Parts: sequence; C-alpha cells; structure tokens
Amino acid sequence: VSKRHAFNIRRSFELYVFPTIGDFQITMLTPFSVIEVLRPLERAGKLETLSRLCTRINELMDWCVNHGLIESHRLGKIQSVFRRPKAHHMKTIAPSELPTLMHRIKTSNLDVISRAVIEWQLHTMVRPGEAVKARWQDIDLNNRIWEIPAEFMKMRRPHQVPLSPQCIDILNMMESFGKSEYVFQSFYRKGTHLSKEAANNALKRIGYKDRLVAHGMRALASTVLNEHEFKSDWIEMSLAHGDKNYVRRIYNNAKYLARRREMHNWWSNYIEQAANSAPESHFN
Repeated sequence: VSKRHAFNIRRSFELYVFPTIGDFQITMLTPFSVIEVLRPLERAGKLETLSRLCTRINELMDWCVNHGLIESHRLGKIQSVFRRPKAHHMKTIAPSELPTLMHRIKTSNLDVISRAVIEWQLHTMVRPGEAVKARWQDIDLNNRIWEIPAEFMKMRRPHQVPLSPQCIDILNMMESFGKSEYVFQSFYRKGTHLSKEAANNALKRIGYKDRLVAHGMRALASTVLNEHEFKSDWIEMSLAHGDKNYVRRIYNNAKYLARRREMHNWWSNYIEQAANSAPESHFN
C-alpha cells in the first residue's frame, strides 16, 4: 500500500483500538471484546470509519494466522452486528444535460488547464486522482494508448486507456505549454501535477456545486454507454472495475482492447456532438 494509506491504517488503530485493547495478547481477543471497543464509533455515527476498521482488524488477524502467530481467529463476523453506512452516490447529471455542461466549460472563464483536465477525465472515464497524474512517459502517442501504472490506480492494478482523437487533441494542446513530467502541471508547485480536487473546484465555479462532482462524470459515461447497449464487460473494464482474477483480467483486457477503443471513440464523438448541439436557450 502507499505510505499515506499505511499511515491512515495505523492512525485508525491508534485512535480507536490501541487505547483499550492495544496491550492484549492476540489470543485474548474475542468477538465481544472487539465489538465493545468499536461500539462508541457506531453511537457517534462514524459508520464509514467503523466499517473500515472491521475490515482492517480482520486483515490483521488473517495476517497473524498466515504467519503462524495463531491457528485461527473468530473476528470474521464482527461487522455484521453494526449498522451499515449508507451508500453515497456520486452527484451526476442526466445525459440530456451534457450539452449544457460542455457549453459552460467552453464559455466560462476557467483557465485552460482546468478546462482540459475536466474534458480529459470526461473522455477517458478515469477517476479524478488518476486523471491529474497522467504522465507523458505513460502515454504512447503512436499506438494511442495511456498505460496507467498500478501505483496510480485506486485498485492498485495497471490500467489501459485507449485514446480517442479528441484525447490526442487535448494532449497536443497541453504539450504547447511545455513538457514536464505531468500532462496537467500545477500552477503553484513546479514539477508536480494539479490537485485531484482541481476538476471539482472548476465545476463549482461554473455553477455545478451540489449538482455534479468530477467522479460523477464516470457515472454519466456508464449511463450513456449502457443505454446505447455497449457490452457491460467493456464498460466495466474501461471504468477499471476489472475482474479480480488476475489471469482472466489480463486476458480480457487484451481481448477487449480493440472493442473498447471503438467504444471510447464513440463516447468522445458523443461528447463532441453534445458540445456542438447546445442551443443558447439552454442558458437563459
């Protein structure tokens, strides 16, 4: 895991677990004792934190089993006694609202790089944190493909993004600003990329606060592609929701790449048509 993720894991134990049972022997831990330690989180409504901690405690206990410290453990069902956190759907817009979005992006006073990173994320269907970390060294212009390394992906798996002609246009525009390591360079810190919140902040500035978040553009793409009956396997692969089976995932990624390229090109043309079809009456 990344250093930041490792820090967050340890910090959650330091805050909520170690003060009460940190000195217990592993063999002394029972479902009841651990549940009682976590009850205050449920009472405080910190259900996301509680859910993550249950997972992390089980991962730790599994590690202990696998390394011979204990024969087995009984904590596998502790999460079932707590209230589940509610699913929070990312704010998105209906496909019919895409022309309005494209018009606002085009006619706003956003800086060129913020506008470009929104469009890049919309066309490529990647997550905000993945979009801003695009590096020139990972982009094969000859074969029109973006090879995202595993360490930049949420699921820590490498991901291939076929690049449509519209994506190449964005890259050509960004190259005119000068090449550094990252495609979308930070305004404030030389040699680094934009913040992953750059697209969200830009969307707020053009009137989409509480209506659309950057991550919601993935949901928009999924909706449109599913409505137009593209195969769900292609869509899920492009959203990096790939098969957990490593061998099958690698095989399917190779198998679907040509079809996904056709789908990405179709999606980029759909966005372009939406941008060209926005009547002025939408913005009165």
